[in-house]
Amino acid sequence: MTKRRKEDIKVQNDMQTTRLEIGDGINLCHIRTGKFKHASLAISYATKLTTENAVMNSLLTSVLTKSCAKFPKMEDFNRELDRLYAASINGSVRKYGEAHTAIIKADTLQNKFVPDGEDVIKELAELLLDVLLSPSLPGGVFDKEILESEKTNLIDLIRASQNDKDGYAVRRCAEIMCENEKFSTYVHGDEETVAEVTAEALTEKYHEIVSGAKFEIYFVGDYDCEALADILRERFQDIRRNVSLEFPATKVRRKTSGEVKRVNETAPISQAKLCIGFRLGRSLADRNFAAVTLLKEIYGGSPTSKLFVNVREKLSLCYYCSPALEQIKGIMIVASAIEEQNKEKAEEEILLQLDKIRAGQISDEEFKNAKDSLTNRYNEISDSSDAMIAWYMQRSVLGFVDSPDIASLAVSFLTKEHVIEAAKEISLDTVYLLSGKTDGKEESNG
Repeated sequence: MTKRRKEDIKVQNDMQTTRLEIGDGINLCHIRTGKFKHASLAISYATKLTTENAVMNSLLTSVLTKSCAKFPKMEDFNRELDRLYAASINGSVRKYGEAHTAIIKADTLQNKFVPDGEDVIKELAELLLDVLLSPSLPGGVFDKEILESEKTNLIDLIRASQNDKDGYAVRRCAEIMCENEKFSTYVHGDEETVAEVTAEALTEKYHEIVSGAKFEIYFVGDYDCEALADILRERFQDIRRNVSLEFPATKVRRKTSGEVKRVNETAPISQAKLCIGFRLGRSLADRNFAAVTLLKEIYGGSPTSKLFVNVREKLSLCYYCSPALEQIKGIMIVASAIEEQNKEKAEEEILLQLDKIRAGQISDEEFKNAKDSLTNRYNEISDSSDAMIAWYMQRSVLGFVDSPDIASLAVSFLTKEHVIEAAKEISLDTVYLLSGKTDGKEESNG
């Protein structure tokens, strides 16, 4: 095991965030706070973003969280969770740039709310480590019946994602933008790959992850950092580790030539979905990315933004219109719901508002409102344990440890010139329209 390294990131009021190296490729981000009634402990790892990894990670987080060697039957496992004051253990996956991240997260009451001084957090940590490091492997592989059930659930989830036409349109826009790039991979993979997974293949992947992946562990709650680190260190020390599952840095591209991609598709919907994709020319890995976050706020991130005030309210060209950043990949997609006949006018106005920012047409009021809105958003991260874990998890992909306070401070130093410069680096890449079919029954996606 490597020598541990401790680094305090932030001290504010009753909250202290500490990053602690506890082993070979294993780090603990400890956010100590008594603010919440419940404590959260999450273990995550990242792999390359491929269809196979997306499927395997999705299935692993589902199968692992159903039992463990100590409680191989689901009813016994759930009974143990109930004993730990209605604790829960769940899995999920996310993609950050061209990294695919799997998370297994446990929640229970803070110790101070538990009677008789019971250390329920320690017990929950032990159970979560049982889930990850001592899974139920009857016959040396994952339970085939549980796996088949989770494969069915995953296929249903993949199919259901196409029914949310708002989210589907954004996803299709990103896929078209990033065609032939790893980022185009769907976070849960595809049905064909899911169907092919066997218990033997998933077990082999599990052993590869446990021995070769880097683990980022997050705790939000009121507990001694060193005591938690000792629990983790003791359990990981018996695992033979050879960290080898590195993934390359996400490629950030800027469109410098060629025509804008324009794709129209149809679906049984009553409102057309217009998504416009941009290359930012920079990403979260760049020191000057704070200007992009402020630009996004001025452009369409709040009720006082240019897209909301002009495109939605004044011109009534859309039912909603807002940009979303993929910060590590360095892209922005403006998503809107429109009447199909307003497509050209809506696109024109959406692009015009960005051109106004490029031209420096930012009022003092707009600039102040955007800064205040973004600062409030950073402050609100500390109101949610899930939001704090997500914040640090995204940055861990890049090796960052900066807090929301640091990001807020960076925004406070920005000028209009910083925003204008960032706007000038943005290039239009893709215009995607999902419109209603001319025949067949329509369904509302309002």
